[in-house]
Amino acid sequence: MISQREIARRLGLSVMTISRALRGHPDLSPATRERIIDEATKLGYSKDIPPSPTSADTEPRTRRMGLVAYGPDMTPLFESETPRRIYLAIQQECQHNGAETLVEFLPHPAETPMLLRKKNVRGIFLFGRYTPDVATRFKDVPTLAVSSYIRDNPLPRIVAQNLRGMREATTHLISLGHKKILYLGLDEGDLTELYRERGDGYILAMQASGLKPVLRYNPGYDFHAQLGDIGKFTAIACATDGVAVAVRQQLLERGLDLPGDCSLVGFDGTTEGRELGLSSYSPDWTMMGKVAADLLLFRPQDLLGKALHVVVPGEFIARSSSVKAR
Repeated sequence: MISQREIARRLGLSVMTISRALRGHPDLSPATRERIIDEATKLGYSKDIPPSPTSADTEPRTRRMGLVAYGPDMTPLFESETPRRIYLAIQQECQHNGAETLVEFLPHPAETPMLLRKKNVRGIFLFGRYTPDVATRFKDVPTLAVSSYIRDNPLPRIVAQNLRGMREATTHLISLGHKKILYLGLDEGDLTELYRERGDGYILAMQASGLKPVLRYNPGYDFHAQLGDIGKFTAIACATDGVAVAVRQQLLERGLDLPGDCSLVGFDGTTEGRELGLSSYSPDWTMMGKVAADLLLFRPQDLLGKALHVVVPGEFIARSSSVKAR
């Protein structure tokens, strides 16, 4: 028998959306529901499908969802591959369900989003870097922190398996015989926990093998100062693929033979990393966007005041940047 998961795969929708359509849920655009039912019928879906809600049973389909991105230079945010993939998945899922997505960029934390002041959206996807004070402004509107989050965050969040992913990446290096492994992360203060959580994953892997963790952070991508004693290490676990790409270039400039002198692993699964043969933990960013959209579209009130923590899976992919220790 055809499954809802198979229907979702064929249509490029989430299983949650398919389930709602086949159960006759009223909070779904008629066009999307009709498309799902047509596909289910073609595939021979055997369970009873309830009739479509009448116009009297439904409210106007136009819904507005907000996306707020904080940061000093957030306009090019979605030019970066990872947030772009998440955003496109959110936008696609919203469109499939008859909802508009309004985007607002805010360079300064002191600014209150126009979307909050006008109260013209049903829910908000929160991106970027912000303080606890900023997060509290969203407590009365269904809001979901996406990918990044802060310590003591009062908002529900959807994130990658940051700790587990970096633990897997580091364990991979250890399995290749590396014992002197350096962790390099980005220092963004208290504006995000991403790189500290990934650092914790590195620490767990090192301690599980009786190895000494060495963690170093830098505000930007110039790690020359942190690489001064690189001869002590045979591998580096990088907090992001972007860090790994920058470090790779800086090591080559120092005359190192890669990956022979130093293996590298990253986190994000970017196209650039893949093209360079970078071993990396790759979260399912598209799933993150789809699940985030479904949560805010269909259960917005359930998010208010809840410490919801949704974790999206991924997989570690070994490539040519990591080899056996010499």
